[in-house]
Amino acid sequence: MVQSFLGDWRPDYWVSDRYGGQIGWAVKDQQYCLAHLIRDVQYAIDKIMALKPGIPAAVSLHKVFRKIRAPLFVFVTNRAVSPTNNGTERAVRPCTVYRKVTNGFRAEGAAELYADVRTAVETDRRRSVRAIDAVRLTLAGQPIPLPV
Repeated sequence: MVQSFLGDWRPDYWVSDRYGGQIGWAVKDQQYCLAHLIRDVQYAIDKIMALKPGIPAAVSLHKVFRKIRAPLFVFVTNRAVSPTNNGTERAVRPCTVYRKVTNGFRAEGAAELYADVRTAVETDRRRSVRAIDAVRLTLAGQPIPLPV
């Protein structure tokens, strides 16, 4: 079907549903249509959510997924959204460890100072700037460079 329409011409990239006649048509790579995949996943979710589990743990899990269903796959339709918060978890881990080791802060000002320093260090790390370089730039009144 595709060949009867396009002849011998083949694009570098081909975006399509999973129709067999279109698979392998691209020269470089194939991309499946996310809208079609989302529709198929939504159909499967609807079928699963229509089931009535009988085991208490399954009933509880079913209730949780009914509640969180809408924001579960935002990352699929908005590529700027990460599917996990692992980056955030890794960023706050040093703070959590410090709090547990020291049994917290005795003064609110100390906690705020520590939070400010950790925020600056993490921001610098994400910009590929060493913490010492960021401190030097800040003390010299120069801006910390943005990532390229």
